[in-house]
Amino acid sequence: MAAETLAEAGCLVTVYDRMPSFGRKLLMAGVGGLNLTHSEGLEAFLSRYR
Repeated sequence: MAAETLAEAGCLVTVYDRMPSFGRKLLMAGVGGLNLTHSEGLEAFLSRYR
């Protein structure tokens, strides 16, 4: 997972997941992968998960 790689490199990483159990969205994506990229501002993005 990208977050794990970045954290091991010394970066501060925060993972947001709205699903009832952490990582469920990744399991649902299966082998097809998943794109979580957003071009909106950080505050707008974070407002969905607070």
